[in-house]
Amino acid sequence: MNKTKGVARAPRKFSSDGADGTVSKNGAPIQSAAATVFKHPKTELDAAIQRYVDLFDFAPIAYVTFDRVGRIEEINLAAGQLLGARRDRLVGGPFALHVTREDASLFLSHLLRCRSSDSRVETELRLKKRNGEIILAHLTSSSTTSTMRDGALLYQTAIVDLTERKRAEKAIRQSELRYRTLFDLVPVAVYTCDAEGLIQEFNQRAVELWGREPGKDDPTARFCGSFKMFYPDGRPMPHDKCPMARALRGEKLQASDLEIVVEQSSGARRNVLVSPSVLKNERGKIIGAINCVHDMTERNRTENALRESEERYRAIVSQSTVGMGAQ
Repeated sequence: MNKTKGVARAPRKFSSDGADGTVSKNGAPIQSAAATVFKHPKTELDAAIQRYVDLFDFAPIAYVTFDRVGRIEEINLAAGQLLGARRDRLVGGPFALHVTREDASLFLSHLLRCRSSDSRVETELRLKKRNGEIILAHLTSSSTTSTMRDGALLYQTAIVDLTERKRAEKAIRQSELRYRTLFDLVPVAVYTCDAEGLIQEFNQRAVELWGREPGKDDPTARFCGSFKMFYPDGRPMPHDKCPMARALRGEKLQASDLEIVVEQSSGARRNVLVSPSVLKNERGKIIGAINCVHDMTERNRTENALRESEERYRAIVSQSTVGMGAQ
């Protein structure tokens, strides 16, 4: 591979078009672009070299070749676009000019490691485009021997623009922070399960409702973190029959299925109304679910107290009416 890369620079020696005005030893002009003879390659070697040149020039990834002091020897179209300058203005100049002042030491360290390492050298640093825009880039360099430069070591470097990826990662982190804040502050118990029913996340309200804090992926707390569950009429409800388990199996739940009773290990019971919602991937497969659990205990107590009060009131009115009739 190294020999092929070295030979690929040969086109710059064989042209006779004189496009850039340079002159060879015999007085004939030469150019630095791809050799004219390779427009119609006469041999398989010429064709192979031309394929390499085209691959290098038109690759979608930015490529630059440095010498041992960081001077740009070769640069492809993608790298020129990345740096915002024409290639003929970049070749021969120090790549360090395109590194931010704050990260100059990182590039120097990158070069030093290239000289002393036989393996790939990778570095993240900030580059500055000609228009002043700053981009975060990942450099991956590997050494190669140039047969056209008396075996001098060069460092072929792939440059990946990380700017958009970092922005996306930042947006995801911010989104996760907002989600976590909402998850923790919402005034109801909320928890999530994976497709197998293992609890993945829960908020403090859920801990208070269950009377315990289950571990992530705890097999003893599948589908719900409560100690026991019951139907509204008092019958025990197995965990694998609870609304969350049924939702993960793809069952359609009715309103009557959503009211249950949960029990803590202390024996305390709470009447709750649940609303599990499944999560699906792009193929429509269920990959988990999120459940909001509303504690209805106090409301039920209030409703029962109001109902009992109304019944007592009606009984009193009824007795008073009967008494008045008897008079």
